[in-house]
Amino acid sequence: MGKMAEIYTIGHSGHSIDNFVALLEKYGIKTVFDVRSRPYSRIHPQFRYKPLARSLQNAGMQYVFAGKQLGARPDDPDCYEHGRVSFARLERRQEFAVGLNQVIRAAAQNRVCLMCAEKEPLSCHRTLLVCRNLRNKELFIYHILADGSLEGHSDTEKRMMRIHGTEQKALFGDPGADPVEAAYELRIESLLRGG
Repeated sequence: MGKMAEIYTIGHSGHSIDNFVALLEKYGIKTVFDVRSRPYSRIHPQFRYKPLARSLQNAGMQYVFAGKQLGARPDDPDCYEHGRVSFARLERRQEFAVGLNQVIRAAAQNRVCLMCAEKEPLSCHRTLLVCRNLRNKELFIYHILADGSLEGHSDTEKRMMRIHGTEQKALFGDPGADPVEAAYELRIESLLRGG
């Protein structure tokens, strides 16, 4: 049996392009999947589609725009409930499944990284939507934090359970309840409310 594939995530946040590229190089990233619905940044022009793709290409990395498949702000009105995006509806889209499979196939060939804007993994759909749907695949998932350190996805989930109190609920509550899934639901609700 071969080595399990690795998927990384990163938020461009306020990084300079040089620092951003250096973080990707530090972890041997070869392909960057941009999972922003719209690959533009008003505040950080270095992360707009063309300059970013050019910078990554100059560093020997491939840039793939995957926002149509894996973004959290689709144009499709069926993905919204009461004016808010529904992650459950996004997960059911055929485009979402196609995007996940594209990432999985790429990860089998080389090291890939999912990129969005938010520096905190728990404040971003790359973790709460995309990685949630990748976590039961045969993959290792790591988040590149703003300081350049790595956090394994299972540690991110434990942190999320602590934040939302589902760790304790699992000890004293319904033995059939899944504390990780409960934490995802609470975190998504908080994120969509703007919390």
